[in-house]
Amino acid sequence: MRSPAPKPVAHGNAMSQLQPPQVRTLREGFQLLDRDDDGVVNREDVAEMLTQLGKEFWKPNAGLTVN
Repeated sequence: MRSPAPKPVAHGNAMSQLQPPQVRTLREGFQLLDRDDDGVVNREDVAEMLTQLGKEFWKPNAGLTVN
């Protein structure tokens, strides 16, 4: 039986509560969503990603929608 992984000590930062492999996974996911590499995942980044997946993100003057 495997012993559970030690829990990191919380320092008020959510990232500090994660194991290094979890942090790497989150960073990789963020980099995939941050399409223009500006350090921010914005509406345009999400729209581009969804468009590439064949999903419609928004219609003009209709606000934010995901179909």
